[in-house]
Amino acid sequence: MNRAKRMLLDDPNYKKGFKFDHVWHIVRNFEKFKDNVIPSRQINRKHGFDYVSSESENPTPESQAPESPGLSQFSPNLDNSVGGSPSELPIGQKKAKLKKKMDDKVASSISRLKDDNSKIMEKLEKTNADRQMFLQMQNKNLAFQQMRYEDKILMRDLNSIADPNIRACIQAQ
Repeated sequence: MNRAKRMLLDDPNYKKGFKFDHVWHIVRNFEKFKDNVIPSRQINRKHGFDYVSSESENPTPESQAPESPGLSQFSPNLDNSVGGSPSELPIGQKKAKLKKKMDDKVASSISRLKDDNSKIMEKLEKTNADRQMFLQMQNKNLAFQQMRYEDKILMRDLNSIADPNIRACIQAQ
């Protein structure tokens, strides 16, 4: 520890030294601050040969690690949502604003399209009604012209027609 403090003082970026010397004696035994590396000197003394058991150094999910005093066990997976992974970060403020802005644009575009479609439908219905009225007027006009032609034929004096073929045709009608 003293050597680490000296190295820190020699570093030009850390002129003031280690700021947390006053709490180091309390937190140094916490698992978070312990080195998980076993020095090679200790391994050689324990076994007397070069074989190192991986089970003792790397605990498996079935074996429990010894608990540190003063620390509670907790699950690192705090994400309760379905399908979420613990490494996913929530979206940032800029992305959230951008997403909201895009959603608003899409919603306004959809509402504008609906309004435009309703206006087009109203115009189409009006045009359809106008065409129906025009067709009825044309049918009435055609019927009137036909009736006028028939009246003209009926009112004609047959003696005034000089051509005998036309006179015979009109008499037959």
